Amino acid sequence: RYFSRPPHRLSLAECAMLAVLPNAPSAIHPAKNRDVLKSKRDQLLQNLYTAKLMHENTLSLAMEEPLPAAPQPLPALAPVLTAQLSLSYPGQRLRTTIDADLQESVRNLMTRHLPVLEANKIHNLSALVLESGTGKVRVYVGNCCRRDHPEFSPDVDLVQALRSTGSILKPFLYAAMLDDGKLLPGMLVADIPSNFGGFTPKNYTENYSGMVPAWQALAQSLNVPAVRMLAEYDLARFYDLLQRSGITSLNFPPSHYGLSLILGGAEASLWEITSVYGAMASALLHQKTMLTTASLFVVQDVERKQKNLPFSQGAIFCTFEAMKKVHRPETEAGWENYGSSQEIAWKTGTSFGFRDGWAVGVTPDCVAGVWVGNADGEGRPGLTGASCAAPVLFDLFQFFPANKKFQMPESEMIRIPVCRQSGYPVSRFCPDTLWEWIPSGGADTKPCPFHQLIHLDQERHYRVNTGCYPADKIVTVPFFVLPPVQAWYYNKINAGYALLPPFHPRCLGSEEENPLNFIYPSSNRTVYLPKKLNSGRSQLVMEAAHRDPEAILYWYLDDAFLGTTRYFHTQSCSPAPGSHRITITDGSGNDKSILINVTDKP
Repeated sequence: RYFSRPPHRLSLAECAMLAVLPNAPSAIHPAKNRDVLKSKRDQLLQNLYTAKLMHENTLSLAMEEPLPAAPQPLPALAPVLTAQLSLSYPGQRLRTTIDADLQESVRNLMTRHLPVLEANKIHNLSALVLESGTGKVRVYVGNCCRRDHPEFSPDVDLVQALRSTGSILKPFLYAAMLDDGKLLPGMLVADIPSNFGGFTPKNYTENYSGMVPAWQALAQSLNVPAVRMLAEYDLARFYDLLQRSGITSLNFPPSHYGLSLILGGAEASLWEITSVYGAMASALLHQKTMLTTASLFVVQDVERKQKNLPFSQGAIFCTFEAMKKVHRPETEAGWENYGSSQEIAWKTGTSFGFRDGWAVGVTPDCVAGVWVGNADGEGRPGLTGASCAAPVLFDLFQFFPANKKFQMPESEMIRIPVCRQSGYPVSRFCPDTLWEWIPSGGADTKPCPFHQLIHLDQERHYRVNTGCYPADKIVTVPFFVLPPVQAWYYNKINAGYALLPPFHPRCLGSEEENPLNFIYPSSNRTVYLPKKLNSGRSQLVMEAAHRDPEAILYWYLDDAFLGTTRYFHTQSCSPAPGSHRITITDGSGNDKSILINVTDKP
């Protein structure tokens, strides 16, 4: 309080001053009657010299020391946590798990980041750091902001506050599907325009890849694959899994959140989110089922509830491996080239409206969570987990060693051959395979559905069959065949993707899977086309895909011809309100029709 040093580092003069201070603390202290206080201190030093407890030189130097200035403010390393504990444990003396030195270092680090955030009118950030394997909270910064500005809500505990989760829940779905055998790390998942009862998720870049490996979809935080995966896994099952994991803030039924649950449609606290990641880290470190959020604690000697974590160690390991591939902030560019760098499994999240930025990182030593935003919920352009929370997170990890790695839980994993192109377990038609470790839950995953045997002519230019081509000249080869819409987008960014050859002119009547499909709209959908101010009607812009990039498509609205498209198959029209049939055909006689309902009322 007076010298800003621990007792063992005080000088003789400082100890003497503290010794005489209790005699009259209200009348004599460094801010009042300083001459009297110095006289009493010097008298005590003289008495010690008279008693031969110090040398004359020591006495002379001690008496020359000035008195301290007014008392320093009491330490306030964790004011928000202190206030919370005083309410939860009134009148009790508590021992916490907080590391004071680490707490102060992290607070100072966050304070240095604050001016950069404030330049964009972002005024609050919070952080939570756990000890991996024990659940002990080592750092608890409930609210870093300008504490002399009450409009920034400096006393609100933002570690416990419920905020929109953004994409921070995606790794939990990934792990659950690995355990369920519905997913393997390298398995291709669809990334195409999708509609779920009027809900049309979009990726942050608003681009599509057609198909993308599951680990990459997680590492790039792609929204469309995540929503499609949740629809396949089942919304109610995932909702139940989150609750069993320790996300207790889901106060409404699953239908209230819908598929947007995986994109930030629900709220959770930094405490809950970080604790689930902490439990996953504990499971890997101890190679057994550990505890969920209930294992997290900040007060020593308090009984804790126990729950089983609903993820296997194999699924957790593969999830962390995918999270290690997330692209780091610019300040971390080239980190893999330095031996001193840490492998950090991490994930960001950004809520709708740019109101919340999340970043969580996991290593064998610690689990750290950072939230950035405004306590009043005001959104700001550019407030994202990657740009605002991630730089704080990676600076925070400088306080922890970088010499440990999670060990693969081989007892919870199996090694199988998978298709190099699709990431599925090999089928008898897959020409190129590799061996990979996967969670045990993937043992019964269905084999690759995309490799098929096709029959070609001798020159391998056309597809044929025995009904239109000599059987002894047919060449049979395995071929990688994606559905039309997936193939349309996949081919745009994968130059090595070989398109399915067309049928030989003599075989055009042969049966095959329809090579064309609608991208938008989907069948049996209601389309809203508002009236324009000039009494005209808004246009419906339709899009389709064909396996043959050279194909010409012919478009029809009911029985009326609309036009043709080539290369880029988009067509617009202005249908009147009511039911309509849209048809597309190609030059080979293939066709596809859908029914839609048009309305001018929302």
